This record gives sequence, structure tokens and C-alpha cells, in this order.
Amino acid sequence: PLFWSLAWDNRRILMPASTLEYFTDELQDTDKTWLLANAKFDKHMLANRGIHLRGTLYDTQVMHALLYEEESHRLKDMARSILGWKWSDFNTTFKIKRGESIGDSLLRCYETDPRVLIEYASNDAFGTLEIYRKLRDELKREATYSLFPELYRTMWDLFEQIEAPFTNTLWHCERNGIRIDQQYLSTRQSPVEAELASVEKEINQLA
Repeated sequence: PLFWSLAWDNRRILMPASTLEYFTDELQDTDKTWLLANAKFDKHMLANRGIHLRGTLYDTQVMHALLYEEESHRLKDMARSILGWKWSDFNTTFKIKRGESIGDSLLRCYETDPRVLIEYASNDAFGTLEIYRKLRDELKREATYSLFPELYRTMWDLFEQIEAPFTNTLWHCERNGIRIDQQYLSTRQSPVEAELASVEKEINQLA
């Protein structure tokens, strides 16, 4: 990454990626809570620089998917539908020239009109924070229909206890790969197909 943005309370900032090393202790603090949109991607970007983001991770895309499964979970789409925000797309904002890479266009903007880059990128961080606040309240109001109501009374309980920790599990799978027992899976194909056929038949009879 060339730049990174951070938001807290009602503040937002943009910094060059070279400053990340000064925040290593905070980013790797297990007591911290981080609010991210597409958390696994950010963890990969930081890991590529030798920084392993630790602490509690709340991914607003996952939160949004629990409530609005059929809608787009892109940050700007969430900001538009939840916050009523709208800002121009990347290409329009940075006026990428023919043959110019994205990185080059960002650096050119930073050198010629840094306010445009700061406003655009820091809005990503602040928007994520505001979206988190809204979705958190919605999840806490939304009841679940769980077999274990004492554990998962609201959708927030479900998110916090299951979905949020699973983000790290998926990240480790992406980062390290997974082993698959192909021989075992091949033995399960026929029984699973037979069960699916039986369930389909039962559904048709009920219908």
C-alpha cells in the first residue's frame, strides 16, 4: 500500500504507508478493537509489510451481509444506503491518465493536490466507523431464531460470537492454504447426493 487512513471519534487522517512502522505496537496489540471493511484484505496488506493485525476485528461487510444479504456490501454502496453519503468514484476523482497506474495517479495527486487524496481516502475510514455504529445498533435490535436463545439472543450476539472470530479463521486459510482429504470426500459424495434427493422428494410431496 502507498497510504493508509484511520478514523476514531469524529476524526479522520491519511498517512503515507511508510508511517505504519510507527504504529506496529498498536496494530499488534491484542487488546485493541479494529473496525474494517473487508478486514481480510487489510490484514493481508499489513502482513505483506510484516505487521500482523491482532486484537478484535469487526468487519462491516459481514455485519451488513447479516442484515442485507441481497444488497451490495461494497463500502461506498453501504455508505450510500445506510448513511446517505455519496462521493465520486476513484477514476473520476483522481483522473487517471492513459497508461498511468493507480499507484502513479495517487502519488501524482498527493504531490499536486493532497487535499483531494486526504478527503477521499480518510472518508473511507470514517465511513467505515459510521457504518459500524449504525449496523451495530441494528444488529442489537434484531432478534434471532436460534436453537440456543440463551447464547444468541440478538443478531449482534451471533455476529460477535461466531462471525467476527471466523474472520481470522478465514484469513489464516487464505494466507496459509488448507489441506483437503480427497479420498474421504470422495466417499461422502454418494451418501450426500442420496440424502439431497430424499429431501427434494419430501419437499415436492409437501408442496
